[in-house]
Amino acid sequence: MKLVFSSADGIRRIIGLGWLLLFLTLLLQLSEMLVVEKPGSKGLTLFAGFNLFEAFLWGIFGGICCIAGFRKKRYAKIFFSLAYLFILFGYSDCAEVTTGFWYRPWWLFCWKAFCLIGIIILIWYLLKVSGTFSSRNR
Repeated sequence: MKLVFSSADGIRRIIGLGWLLLFLTLLLQLSEMLVVEKPGSKGLTLFAGFNLFEAFLWGIFGGICCIAGFRKKRYAKIFFSLAYLFILFGYSDCAEVTTGFWYRPWWLFCWKAFCLIGIIILIWYLLKVSGTFSSRNR
């Protein structure tokens, strides 16, 4: 049995692998932050540990969206865009560890707001396009 892939499948796979590599980079950075202690530091604080765990979870959501993009080819662009935003939001949590606040400096607040607004819009659009919001014989 011969498997035939279209060029769109190949492009989807390449994009998905790119997002997967981005996700793996996030995991590597998180592991380095947890293992390497800076001189004079007293270890990982609860705040930093929670934010790193949260970044890991956003990365997991991004990985799940990558897998969904491979499986649901009709909605692949939406899922890959969601994966990008989830992973980007995870990176913002890593930045939050170094700044100490989610709203300071101003660019971190803008970064998080951009990601959250994009995630909300894409999930709403996905539900709309997939027919979840369709009215049934009103």
